[in-house]
Amino acid sequence: MRHIKNAIEETAAIRILEVGSAEGYLMKYLKDRNNALELYGVDIDRKALERAQEMNPEMHFEYGNLETGILPKERFDVVTTLEVFEHIQDTENALLNMQKLNAQYFLISVPREPFFRILNFLRGRHWKKLGNHPEHIHIWRKSDFKELVSKYFRVEKDYSSFPWTIFLATKKDY
Repeated sequence: MRHIKNAIEETAAIRILEVGSAEGYLMKYLKDRNNALELYGVDIDRKALERAQEMNPEMHFEYGNLETGILPKERFDVVTTLEVFEHIQDTENALLNMQKLNAQYFLISVPREPFFRILNFLRGRHWKKLGNHPEHIHIWRKSDFKELVSKYFRVEKDYSSFPWTIFLATKKDY
């Protein structure tokens, strides 16, 4: 999480939207290190959102769906989508919906393959699927994910940290 925190600090962001916030662990981590941050989270899992709100009552959580475009309209300095795209069926549509968000920066990450699966397998997880997480629809090598993201965004900086691919991006000027 240190790489995520560093990327956000380098943008001087205050208002942050986490798409795929789940229980809000990243948001809590960031708030514990910078109390001035305004943190918002969206997720498709309503039970996770309830837990997030209970654990982080000073933060704002709501239902959101990157694939369908049900997302906040407010302005944010940074939008994070961490460990989300491997779960999404229509990644191209999700990236199009991300482009519509009112934000300057986008911090996007996925597990780096094949290393993530190998590590899972070696620690005895998901053996029947050769280490592939059962909820992961997509797997990407770093270069493949950069190519996908670059169709819709300009990758400004690579914050990747083994076994994760992490890009800081901005919207392309068309």
